[in-house]
Amino acid sequence: MKKTFLFLILIPLSATLYAAGFGFGEDEGSSVDLGAVVDVFSQTKQVLSDIDPEAERKLGQDAAAIIVAATPVINNKRLNDYINKVGRWVAQHSERPDLEWRFAVLDTIAINAYATPGGYVFITAGLLLRLRSEAELATVLGHEIVHVVQAHHVRAMKKIAAVGLAGTIAGAATGNEILAEISVDGIKDLYSRGLGRDDELEADRMGVVLAARAGYDPYAFLSVLLLLDSMNKENGALAQFLATHPSPAERFQNLELLMKNRLDKYDDFVQGDKRFVESITEAFEGQS
Repeated sequence: MKKTFLFLILIPLSATLYAAGFGFGEDEGSSVDLGAVVDVFSQTKQVLSDIDPEAERKLGQDAAAIIVAATPVINNKRLNDYINKVGRWVAQHSERPDLEWRFAVLDTIAINAYATPGGYVFITAGLLLRLRSEAELATVLGHEIVHVVQAHHVRAMKKIAAVGLAGTIAGAATGNEILAEISVDGIKDLYSRGLGRDDELEADRMGVVLAARAGYDPYAFLSVLLLLDSMNKENGALAQFLATHPSPAERFQNLELLMKNRLDKYDDFVQGDKRFVESITEAFEGQS
């Protein structure tokens, strides 16, 4: 089963981003320039300067394999196509559109989303089915895309290696030698405890800008955070999410303050609630 799921997720899916009825034409999408509003991507090239693409790809495959081995991917073509259309459209507006972006839904009621280096992004069915619009989905995926663009996990794994948690190379040279020695346990440890607060808040800030660049209402992410904050904190489906992220209330307050009066002109961008409901309903029809 593991090999089947990995085969499905590792094959590059069609990059038909402008299919009829999906959404935005190339000119319309690329005309959205938020650089003067929130210049949050200015350090991306510097962040990536010491990361070897092949090492990043291998690390991402290993991490994706661990995630999929623990929680299988829903094998549903309609759902997979839809999630990839939205995700790839948003990713094309990032600083790394050239990655072979892959998006998938994990078959669990847990509420969470994950990204691994190299362009692998996962959202759980538990979170997906609580969303109410395509804009909310786009902002959630945008947050995860930023983790990849800013190499948050790669940098965190380098730190793990540097303090000896990855085994035998503490204090060795940086780059491929360190990444090649990251152990399965080191990867599991990172995903079980999560990224740092600063990385999560940066992904929030940059994720809403990505969504707006792609033509979606960036304020949809605030709606997602309000939804999460309104849920019973004793709900087991939220346990890992709350253990690995700042509280939804804190994230809402930080992001609302940043966005106030700066992204208001984009709040009439696409919501896509009808298209989202129709796509998800159709995808899950007959799903056991």
